[in-house]
Amino acid sequence: MLGAGLRALLVLTLVCGVIYPLVVTGIAQVAFGNKANGSEIKSGGK
Repeated sequence: MLGAGLRALLVLTLVCGVIYPLVVTGIAQVAFGNKANGSEIKSGGK
């Protein structure tokens, strides 16, 4: 039972912590180009 729980933890950590963010970032880069990287916030033209 412990082995199955640790395996599930490892798989979910990889999926939610590595694979999903990389996929979403890749889609954003393709779909929105430079806008996906954000921009510097300026105050008073500086």
